[in-house]
Amino acid sequence: MAFRTPVHIAMAGEGRGKEMVREEEDFVAIEEEGGPIERTQPMCLIGKVLTRKPFNAFDFLEAMKRAMEHLKGFTVKEIGLNLFSFQFRSHGDLLEVKRMEPWHFEKSLVILKEIGEGEQPLEVEFKTTALWIRLYDLPPAAISEKYIRSIASRCGEILEVGKDSTEGFGRNIRVKVNLDITQPLRTCLKIMSKEGRPAWIPFKFERLPSFCFLCGMIGHMKRECDFVGKERIPNNTG
Repeated sequence: MAFRTPVHIAMAGEGRGKEMVREEEDFVAIEEEGGPIERTQPMCLIGKVLTRKPFNAFDFLEAMKRAMEHLKGFTVKEIGLNLFSFQFRSHGDLLEVKRMEPWHFEKSLVILKEIGEGEQPLEVEFKTTALWIRLYDLPPAAISEKYIRSIASRCGEILEVGKDSTEGFGRNIRVKVNLDITQPLRTCLKIMSKEGRPAWIPFKFERLPSFCFLCGMIGHMKRECDFVGKERIPNNTG
């Protein structure tokens, strides 16, 4: 691992004065001694409350502590505007918190992201979140994991496909997706049978946070939308 440091060389030449020259190519190589360093698994999540409305950070901290009081132990603190860090004692607790997504505070979405090695909390991107969707009225020919995954993938990366506990796949399918919140919510999808008959599959989102009915985006309400007074953005239904 190398750390660059500028070195100033004085006395560049006799009679030319004490000219200071920046030497940016000089560096000191730092080698790891005693074999590779054993790295511990990070047990921290960075959370963002996706809202344009002001809220009381203390109320948020207390609400999250109450919601997670069953865990072995964790700390949460404010680190920036709408940003919070969650430090866990157990990686199992971190996974449990991720499994319970989506999280909400005062009807606003709380996005939780793991922080990568060497990544700074303020560099974390909050472009996706895990949400469960339900697919209704699937035709019999589409009731297979292959087609369910193909249909639900239009909403985002597939994280999990729920199965009916008694009858296997049914006409009311639950799928957990990694939803891209930089795009409007998709409400349905057209499918075509092999005979060429179209059918519309509605998407219903579970525990959906506040979103804008005008532009379809999560994170603000219609009265806060930048498109107020303009035409509604066409929905992604193709």
